[in-house]
Amino acid sequence: MKSLTPIAKTPSGYKILSTVLALGISLVVFLLKDQIGLFRHFGYLGIFVVSFIGNATILLPAPVLFTVAVLGSALSPVFVGITASLGAALGESVGYFLGVGGSVLIEKSTRYQKVKVYLDKYGAWAIFVLAALPNPLFDLAGLMAGALGISYRQFFHAAWAGTFLKYTLVSFIGYGVL
Repeated sequence: MKSLTPIAKTPSGYKILSTVLALGISLVVFLLKDQIGLFRHFGYLGIFVVSFIGNATILLPAPVLFTVAVLGSALSPVFVGITASLGAALGESVGYFLGVGGSVLIEKSTRYQKVKVYLDKYGAWAIFVLAALPNPLFDLAGLMAGALGISYRQFFHAAWAGTFLKYTLVSFIGYGVL
């Protein structure tokens, strides 16, 4: 009798499961986008949730930087940076897992080889730099990192370190200005 392998343990099953999970999270985030502002009233937990939701959306703007600056003026800027960056790195994981699931489609792209060379050469450093800068390209970097097979651990650590730098700086700006 032939034993069945769970879908999550097969390469294609893992990609399908990653895609379904990431799309499900994106759908929930999209449906709740109008309630994002409500979470900032909950202090550190609020900034974690706002940051997670704001970074889980792919190429859709969210008021994360503004919320970090405002809470940085009222709470400890360092703890706001830590909390926001953890939420951001976990939120960006949605794009990473979409990349894992959609790697078959991305591999057919002509830009794939160019980005692959860049990420192969700089790897986690490229992810760190893109995460540290306030720009929408980081969503694409997460997708590509997943598609290119960069380990999730490397991706998460680089994304967390880069967003920690960005959000802590923004939090201190809010602390000094507001």
